[in-house]
Amino acid sequence: MPPKKTAATRKLSKKKATASKRSQRLVRILVIAFLVLITGYSGLLLVGCAVSNRLIFHPPEPSYTADAPGLVKLPLKTGGEIPAFWTETPGAKWTVIYFHGNAMDIGHSRQSVSFLQKQGCSVLTVEYPGYGPDARSAPSEEGCYAAADSAYDYLRTTRGIPAGRIALYGFSLGTGVATELASRQPVGALILEAPFLSTFRVVTKVKVVPLDRFDSLAKIGKVKCPLFVIHGTADNIVPYSHGTALFAAAGAAVRKQFYKVEGGSHINLTSQEKSRKAIAAFLAASE
Repeated sequence: MPPKKTAATRKLSKKKATASKRSQRLVRILVIAFLVLITGYSGLLLVGCAVSNRLIFHPPEPSYTADAPGLVKLPLKTGGEIPAFWTETPGAKWTVIYFHGNAMDIGHSRQSVSFLQKQGCSVLTVEYPGYGPDARSAPSEEGCYAAADSAYDYLRTTRGIPAGRIALYGFSLGTGVATELASRQPVGALILEAPFLSTFRVVTKVKVVPLDRFDSLAKIGKVKCPLFVIHGTADNIVPYSHGTALFAAAGAAVRKQFYKVEGGSHINLTSQEKSRKAIAAFLAASE
């Protein structure tokens, strides 16, 4: 027969039961608070991502029409198509994929790449989803990468261009797209004009987790092809220090060259004959 509980034992048992209920109640409160915190944080992330996209992308009024001569439509793996201008140069040793800046489209880019065509390159200027006359979605980092994949696949599969004969050329925002593609696909060369470490570091000087976009600093170490970086010392959009820091971080590149444009701004780097000759010499040395 079990011993009878004394008054002290009953009192202790009651205290334990009360403490247990309080603990359970506290756990429930903490769980609810945690769920509210997570839900609120997730909401802030969604808002932050949307806001960051608006800060980064500035699609202009289309400078070309959907039936412009030389325009091709490239299928996206995510669905739909993306426009691109294809200019083929017979006997070209290099085929360049050009990725434009954030307030441009591929119509504006045709002038930017004309010097590459004069140097004997074939050129594919690819649009970003959310840009151009047929834009049906908001621009995004992921959309830019999808467009880059489509351009690369078009040259490799449809045009039969060997990977080693493809050069990626990125300007400003396009440097993030070009670096990302070069970090995971074999290419013959990578040219970065006025590059950044990441988009938010241009303003904050530090990485903004997890809202930062186009984190080239995290990817440049995976680039193994020859690398050419050109940056102006008077760039008031992307600091010159971004170009030098990104260049220094490219430890895996088989060969790399930094071209400093003394007094160069963000948009006039390739307007100088010396700059264009330096790029031509780099491509010739990379053949």
